[in-house]
Amino acid sequence: MNKIHRNVAAALAAALLAVGASACGGNADAKDGKADSPKPAATTSAAPTPTPTETPTPTTEPTPTDTGVVIEEGGSAEQLKASGAVPLGQQVTVGDWQVTVTKVVLNADGLVNQWNSYNDKPKKQYLAVYFDATYTGAKRMGDSWDLYWSLSTTDGVVHDYSEQWDVSDEEDWPTETRTGGTINDVALFDVPADKVSGGFLSVEDYESDQYVDFQL
Repeated sequence: MNKIHRNVAAALAAALLAVGASACGGNADAKDGKADSPKPAATTSAAPTPTPTETPTPTTEPTPTDTGVVIEEGGSAEQLKASGAVPLGQQVTVGDWQVTVTKVVLNADGLVNQWNSYNDKPKKQYLAVYFDATYTGAKRMGDSWDLYWSLSTTDGVVHDYSEQWDVSDEEDWPTETRTGGTINDVALFDVPADKVSGGFLSVEDYESDQYVDFQL
C-alpha cells in the first residue's frame, strides 16, 4: 500500500470514529435532557374561606306603660297581730264611713305628672292610695274630706298627704254622698320609698276621732 492509500484509510477511520463519538454523545445528551426536564409545579388547593356567622341581635322587651307597683295585700300575720293593723283590701268602719283601700301604687311620680304637669315634683317619691268610702251616717250628706289620711314610715315619721291635683280632680269625681252612697278618691303621699314596706297607712274620721291602721 502506498502512502496515499494509507492516508485515505487513516482519514476514513478517523471519520468513522468521529461519527461514532457523535452518536454516543447525542444519546447521552438525550438521556440528560430527559432527566433534567422540568417537572410540572405541584398545585395546592386553597382552604375554603369560612362564611361569617351573623350574631343575633337581642330583642328588647317593650317598656311597660304602668308607672307603679300595685300592692294587693300587705303585712305578715305576725306584723298584723303585733300592731293591731288590718291588711290592705279589708273593709273597715271609721266613724260614719265604711272604707276599703282598693289599690296602693308605689312610685306614682309618673301618674302625678300625668294627672297634671303643673304638679310639684316629689321631694322623695309619690305613693298613691286609692280607696272607696261608703257613708252610713245620719246627717244629710257626708263628705270625703271628713276622712283624714296619713302614712307612718318604718323610721317612725308620720307623713301627711300631699295636696296635688289628682285624678279625682281631673275627672271631677264627686266628694259628697247621701247615706248609703259610695265615693272614690285618692290620697297621695311624698315618702322615702325604702321606708314604706312595714309601715302603716292610717285613716281617721274627723268628727269621731276613730282611726284604723292598715299594714303596708
